[in-house]
Amino acid sequence: MGATHFISVDFETIKFQPPITKWPAKSFPDVMYTPRNDPYYEEKAVPLIDAAKYSGVELWIWAIDRHVKTTMRTNIIRSLKNFTNTRSLFRWLMSWPGQATQVSILIYFAALVESGIKRDSLMKREKDYDTILYNLRQILITRDMPRLKRKIVFNICVVCSHGSGIFDQLIMNGVIHTKDFIWDSQLRYYWHNHQLKIKCFNTIYDYGYEYLGICQRLMTTPLTERCFLTITQALRYVLGAKLIGTTGSGKSETIRDLAKASAILLFGFSCSNLIDYSNLTAFMKGTACTGSWTCLDDFDRISPGLISVIAQLFGEICQALKKKSFT
Repeated sequence: MGATHFISVDFETIKFQPPITKWPAKSFPDVMYTPRNDPYYEEKAVPLIDAAKYSGVELWIWAIDRHVKTTMRTNIIRSLKNFTNTRSLFRWLMSWPGQATQVSILIYFAALVESGIKRDSLMKREKDYDTILYNLRQILITRDMPRLKRKIVFNICVVCSHGSGIFDQLIMNGVIHTKDFIWDSQLRYYWHNHQLKIKCFNTIYDYGYEYLGICQRLMTTPLTERCFLTITQALRYVLGAKLIGTTGSGKSETIRDLAKASAILLFGFSCSNLIDYSNLTAFMKGTACTGSWTCLDDFDRISPGLISVIAQLFGEICQALKKKSFT
């Protein structure tokens, strides 16, 4: 076999090029873009902290992924520090990416609630939180801002509105301990040992730092909370989760929303009776290599013979994760 060649399209002709041994500096992107063909995203760019300069396609892609996550982590840290010292909420919102501001407020919310529970001052903490939520709504209504920033503020209002309901539940039920199930079953964000952690009941996992752009979030309902609790429990014990409901009830969207809340890459796979073993095996291999989540839509359309193949592949992946095996 000869050396591998790469094909490049020159608009008029297709020609072969020799293997690339070193990427030129100008070929490295210095911004992260959300995919334009996804209707749930809008165009938005965030400068990378450092350019990825590696030779070889595989190493370059790996480096880009690492630098993207490092950039998001750095932005969240700086945004959180700036939030605790800011005097102008509007200026803070305009200065940082939407994902960083949203996570910063959620970290602040968890700290505010636990401080109120420990000091028996939940009503006072609720007033502080309601003041922030009121200011966010006033910014959304009265301030003149770019269209993308307005969407950022709107999404933050959607996510933060659920916090007022949580405060009401805690006060109504007289919660006096942070391990109370009403609070412990919520999706909570903590900054611990220089790492952002997400907790839900007894499940603790790392925030994924996947770049989300300006994505729409769902309103959290009691049913959504139960789904999040079930899925995170399955994540703790390295198992799968299946949401059951009628068509169009929001099963897939709930899983996507949890992936957005965790900033973890999620791949959706539309199942049908036309897929075969090779397609499914390649998809599962890619999922295992990237460490992403998978959502199998219309699972009941798969033939019974192929379901056993999925069960075997999924079982092998789960066993490898439990043993922390990388081969």
